[in-house]
Amino acid sequence: MTNHRAVVQLAVLVSLYAPFLHADPAVSGSVEIRAKAPEIAPAPTAGRSMMTAEEIDASGAASVAAVLGLLPGISVSSNGPAGSQAAASIRGSTTNQVLVLVDGSPVSDPSSGLTDFSKLGLAPEDIESIEVVKGGASAQYGPDAVGGVILIRTRRARDLAGPVLDIKAANVSRLPFASVTGSGISEKDVAPDFLSLADGQEASIHLGLPGGFAMGIGGERSANAYLCRDTDGTKRSRENADLLSGWASASWNGVAWAGSLDAGLAGSLRSLGVPGPIDAPTPGATEEDTQVRANLGYSTDAFLSDRVAFEASAYGISSGTLYRETVDEEDDANLASRAGLDARWSLLANDRLTVGSGLTGRYERLDSSNVTDSSGGVPERFSAGAYVEPAITFGAWTLVSAARFDWTSDFPSGFSLSLGAARAVTPTLTASANASTAYRSPSFNDLYWPASPGVEGNPGLEPESSSGGDIGLRHEDRGLSIAATIHARYVEDVILWQPGGDGVWRPGNHGSAFYPGVELEGGLSGSSPFSARFSYAFLHSYQLSGDLDLYDDLRVPMVSEHSFDLTLAFEERKLRASVDFDYAGLRYQEMANVAYDPARLVVNAHLRLGAGETTAFTLDAENLLDERYESVQGYPMPGFSLRAGFEMRLGGTR
Repeated sequence: MTNHRAVVQLAVLVSLYAPFLHADPAVSGSVEIRAKAPEIAPAPTAGRSMMTAEEIDASGAASVAAVLGLLPGISVSSNGPAGSQAAASIRGSTTNQVLVLVDGSPVSDPSSGLTDFSKLGLAPEDIESIEVVKGGASAQYGPDAVGGVILIRTRRARDLAGPVLDIKAANVSRLPFASVTGSGISEKDVAPDFLSLADGQEASIHLGLPGGFAMGIGGERSANAYLCRDTDGTKRSRENADLLSGWASASWNGVAWAGSLDAGLAGSLRSLGVPGPIDAPTPGATEEDTQVRANLGYSTDAFLSDRVAFEASAYGISSGTLYRETVDEEDDANLASRAGLDARWSLLANDRLTVGSGLTGRYERLDSSNVTDSSGGVPERFSAGAYVEPAITFGAWTLVSAARFDWTSDFPSGFSLSLGAARAVTPTLTASANASTAYRSPSFNDLYWPASPGVEGNPGLEPESSSGGDIGLRHEDRGLSIAATIHARYVEDVILWQPGGDGVWRPGNHGSAFYPGVELEGGLSGSSPFSARFSYAFLHSYQLSGDLDLYDDLRVPMVSEHSFDLTLAFEERKLRASVDFDYAGLRYQEMANVAYDPARLVVNAHLRLGAGETTAFTLDAENLLDERYESVQGYPMPGFSLRAGFEMRLGGTR
């Protein structure tokens, strides 16, 4: 293990420096108040990618998960139907190793540690920006950021002269198809069902009011009865995949106490069928989900002194699930909760030195009908952290280091470190590098899942840890941006659920893995109506569990070596059109690297046509080539579908 770690630590380095204080002026009368201190300012890193609201709109992406899939090094796994689990992986990480923050608050499920984007109730039009920090980032963001961090900032109503009302509605159509139902002597052919032309509908209303108030409400219904094939290749309709969901949100953003005050409340309610994998369907399984999120934040760049920026936030999340395998069984009930407080300071010591620091604390709890801790009680966890992050500028160089200590009530305390440097080589070219460590504690489900036929938790798990970094160059000039990054990450004590000799699936610390890779991304925009955005990622993972080493050259299962995305867009006057090409190379299904999922290419097209000053029509063709593939083994993805939509804005113009 020592040799493996040395190899990785020699291969670490990163780029892309972000300014320490992002000021967002808010005007009150004739006085301008600079009232937006930074979120935690990470060390310079090449492992940073970002999409603005304008870029998200131009992409035509139908979901937040689809937006993430456009960025290099990010893969999104989905169980297929609308409303089913969709989670992100960064540079080959597990989905549990990715920390997701919405407006600075963590939104992962406390019971599993995973962020399911289908539950967040966020649409692409709700997003101001999405930023991804790739690689271990625990020194700035605390535990759980082994693979990286996804920062989502939602749009806020501010300085509106009058009310603005946005109304959107869409219908999702699938081509009618013949299929087979039943098996054996009960098997029979089913004629095409033209109800597939109205397979799903969705609608939303957003209202912005003067004074920084905003609210929204929306819902979605989907049969998800799309064509798929079973293990014998027989054409079937995806059954028991229906979805009915609704969400609502309210927020306020304004100027208070010489700073900015933000408050938000969001909730969602869903009822859905759970079809199960194609080789072991669960035709009677159902699930009901509820989620409520709340946050309150204050920030100022003049805290007691004009040299101190300060930001504090309080947040809470409660996520409930009722699952029933069949109508004759009782519900499995789970209510996972989290509450936390964060406080951050940034001191401008002099023209060259800025010192950031912060304190965090949170409480997590799982009330469950079937999950208890080792003593039979309610699983709960207290954690607290403190960090310091000095940044010094000398000449064209910026050097940022960070050190963090985290205490957790049920696991040993942990230290995380990072060191980054950035240099402006020319006015248009920046070079940056970073090295960091990170770790993640096991989730409640990993530890305490009750023993049942075929599955149980493992209270003896150890935390995962990683070390890594990257080095890169970025060029930006006159609408052209190009970035190249070399990165490497070494992970120890990886937590994976695997079957034992008795056939029971349990989580375990399965050795280590090494992930070296290369990422390229770029974009072209400007005065021309044409624009383009591309990304390419090469990830050559190595299994290092047991007696394996680099010479065995075995890939980590379910991780593609090559991925590529290209978006071409055209926008002029009331017309906006784009097409997206998403390619992922083959990936092995198991550690033996014998069976594999083939490479796939998914093409999506988007068209938006304005009609007058307040109305627009949209047409989205998803999976235009009708590619048959799986992003989670055993769960087929939908084929070609057509989404026809209508948008109207009252109180503003399109």
